[in-house]
Amino acid sequence: MKKHIVPLILVIAALTTHCVYRTPQHKTGLYTSYKPYAAWAWFSGVQDTNDIKSQIDWLQSEGFGGVEISWIYPVDTLDSLSARPRFLTAEWAIPVIFAKKYADKVGMGCDFSFGASTPFNLVDLPEEDAYRPFNDSLPMATIKLQWDYPRPGRVLDYLNKNGVRRYIARINRGLEDALSGQASALCSGRWSFDNNYLWTEGMDRKFYNWYGYDIVPYFADSTLYDTINANVYYDYTRLLSDYLINDFYGPFADNASDAGAFSRIQTDYAPVDPLTVFSLADVPETGTGIYDSLFRRLPASAAAYGNKETVSAQAFRSLYGEGIWPGQAPYQKSEQLADLRLLADALFTNGVNQIIWNTMPYMTAGDTSASYHTTVYLGENAGFAGQLAGFNQYMTTVSTYMRKGKSYSDVAVYFPVEDLWMYGGETDSVKLSLPKELKGRQPLWVNNAMLSAASYSDSLLVCGGNTFSSLYIDVEYLEYESLRTILKLARQGLPVVLTGNTIQPGVGQNDNYSKWLYQLKSLENVETEFASLTGEKALIKHKALVEGSNIPDFWCREDNGEYYIFFGNPKSQDLRYPLEYKQGIVRGTVNIPVTFNANGRVTGQMLTFSANQSLLFKIDNEGNVENIDITFNTPGIP
Repeated sequence: MKKHIVPLILVIAALTTHCVYRTPQHKTGLYTSYKPYAAWAWFSGVQDTNDIKSQIDWLQSEGFGGVEISWIYPVDTLDSLSARPRFLTAEWAIPVIFAKKYADKVGMGCDFSFGASTPFNLVDLPEEDAYRPFNDSLPMATIKLQWDYPRPGRVLDYLNKNGVRRYIARINRGLEDALSGQASALCSGRWSFDNNYLWTEGMDRKFYNWYGYDIVPYFADSTLYDTINANVYYDYTRLLSDYLINDFYGPFADNASDAGAFSRIQTDYAPVDPLTVFSLADVPETGTGIYDSLFRRLPASAAAYGNKETVSAQAFRSLYGEGIWPGQAPYQKSEQLADLRLLADALFTNGVNQIIWNTMPYMTAGDTSASYHTTVYLGENAGFAGQLAGFNQYMTTVSTYMRKGKSYSDVAVYFPVEDLWMYGGETDSVKLSLPKELKGRQPLWVNNAMLSAASYSDSLLVCGGNTFSSLYIDVEYLEYESLRTILKLARQGLPVVLTGNTIQPGVGQNDNYSKWLYQLKSLENVETEFASLTGEKALIKHKALVEGSNIPDFWCREDNGEYYIFFGNPKSQDLRYPLEYKQGIVRGTVNIPVTFNANGRVTGQMLTFSANQSLLFKIDNEGNVENIDITFNTPGIP
């Protein structure tokens, strides 16, 4: 690897001024319904108001609370372009406005994807706002399968704030009349950009100002992703995160409020610090089929930090794997409701409290052939027809309880974003396992931005809307800025568990790093091994909310001293995508003994899971435990 002479003052300046973090805002009541929504894919074409009304009526009859409209390619790519309204034209807007007004009329919500297909694009996007690779000889990035097919859409440069703002203004004008009435979410879905060698004009200058060396040679000879250049790649990804937060996600979230709407944001696959992005969103959102359960806890952690009531999930996408366009997903129209319920439980036990079904295709009257190639089939002839309303009611009930008060937690866990970036975003390479002793304390993720604004007093770490008794850190890499923050809090008395010997990532190295790390580990309230929580030297002096040798995954909300604890069926733990067909069919009863420690009372409780069932308990202010009935009998399971 080339040796870099990095002026230390440049590195310090860059690392202490990089992101514009916003103060968390307390927003509640954005979703007035606890019922699931349906993502609704409108194929490019002419939408009929009778069809729109019919589908909204059907969704309402099946227990849905609203829709999220997205605009995609034509179902028949041979359709004449002249017969279809162009995206964002007045003709295009007529059915969009009708859908919103009719949803308002019948008491349904109506959200909107903020663009045609992903990544965001427009066929007439100005060249200066379109993404162009580092090498000018390469063609401008375009996407063909979008609303105005076969005309290619120019892909938005997400790293260009001025271009992003101009794009936002275009979409705002197109949706202006549809945003009246009940507040809608404006949605930025999962990241679908090719992350390799992302570039924008001026990035080379900004990179040098941050780090004091030149990134261009690593682009020119295509060596940025070589293992030997991992520290350079880290610096680059850290800069990308700053670009996306300040030039795209920040303006996107701000615009939603300015437009009288609210923002719903996913970050799956995006090269960003996800906790910071989720902190910007009014409704942080996870997906399914992307990361394991501990990654899916990120939106709920950010929501708790910002006192945000709702955490959503685009659920059921690619349940058994993705189909090859334009074909169908595996087992489409014969999906097992038991499998969907398994996934729903896994989402609830990671803090989700608003389900978005992904996806219902737009259908004309009497047509049941339309389908979307990556999702379960949602329509009148679905494989679980006749049971959909009951399943939606189950998810509505759980969501209702999981929006009471705020998410409970006892222990903060440092999210290993440095590890993620050092390993090139490969999530399987990042260690996310936690000691089993922490499970009953419902740990939540934190990052340096959150800890920097936190304070420790009266034996509590006050971190946004959270209060924690201690901080747990198990990472391979830790920035010196983060280390300095943690050292400051530990000197104030915060109990810290810091396992292993952390390394400073990036090319520029701070000479104080080893000294600060030694000072941190030397403090009496810092342990370098995770000792027994009940031992003589235990950092946490009080018992966990839930104790047991085999605690199932759960989520707890605390509401004025009352606790609501949802336990997913044990089969829903550690799900990996894609699911096996009929994986959720479970017979027999499982008994798991646990102990609740709440409001001064210790209560032994047997968790009795009947076939495919989950459990919900309420612990009142006196410590009394009530089992709330949330029974939903999955078809075909005794």
